[in-house]
Amino acid sequence: MRFFSPLLISLFLLACPDPDGLTPGGGGGGSGSIALNLTSVTTGDGFSCGISTTGGLVCWGASIDGLTNPPVGRFTNISAGYASVCEVGDDGGLHCRGDDQWGRVSDTPTGTYSQVSVRHGHACAVARNGSIECWGLDDKGQASPPSGAFTKVTTGRSHSCAITIDGSVECWGQLDNEEEGPYNLPEGNGWIDISAGGYHTCAAHSLGEVHCWGWRDAPGSGTGPDEGIPEPPAKGFVQISSGEQHTCGISHESEIFCWGQEADTSIGQREEGQTDHPGGELWESIAAGFDHSCAIKTDGSTHCWGGNRYGQSTPP
Repeated sequence: MRFFSPLLISLFLLACPDPDGLTPGGGGGGSGSIALNLTSVTTGDGFSCGISTTGGLVCWGASIDGLTNPPVGRFTNISAGYASVCEVGDDGGLHCRGDDQWGRVSDTPTGTYSQVSVRHGHACAVARNGSIECWGLDDKGQASPPSGAFTKVTTGRSHSCAITIDGSVECWGQLDNEEEGPYNLPEGNGWIDISAGGYHTCAAHSLGEVHCWGWRDAPGSGTGPDEGIPEPPAKGFVQISSGEQHTCGISHESEIFCWGQEADTSIGQREEGQTDHPGGELWESIAAGFDHSCAIKTDGSTHCWGGNRYGQSTPP
């Protein structure tokens, strides 16, 4: 999978002749852990970020467009995407940086927010009053949210989904197109977590059930909607996170389980030095990225695995 466009890579290498500047943690596949205590972690395309127990930000991996140069302050939520990242300050304000294609940085809305989600060309955020605001690419309607009150929003490549205050699921964009569906969206109430990957989405229920729907590959790739979507393990989950073509979750027993394309390595093609997702530990949070994943242990330390071309799986 290509992480960044050749133009971006070329421009960066001209400014930084030493190619190691792109790979502070080493090249190829790999994994790493840090003792730095984090409360949350997010994985983008070639980089990762987290929020420390004091509210500060730490990022590692590809440093193009300031992706790994976070602002100073205290933050409560963060989300990394294809070539941009956004965070919510403790005052509720949104801060975004990275590539500004489709206005995904310059069109960042003002106001007060509780949660933000960034993916490919667009981003969405839940305001403190429960409404959702989206910005960026809107060619499939993915940045045109419905009205109502919501608790969490998630963004895929060309669709978005959210959990309402009564625990039901609503989606908009490509995965809400009757001509390309219908899609087997989860029914009823009681959904507590939701996460969109490239073209699929998974939701976790308060009873532990996980329901996934969408496309295994891109629409038009030869498979129909909901065809070939990997079934999640028969476990009860408290948190889930969808990457480009894989999903990971934290079970009620604080174990990690991953499923989908090369879920053990979190990429489509295994590279030398890559390791399977960790086991035998207790975990409380996980983030599945484009070709790598990171998780936080119950002691606050962070472990990453999968692709490591830019050092995204080697925390500082």
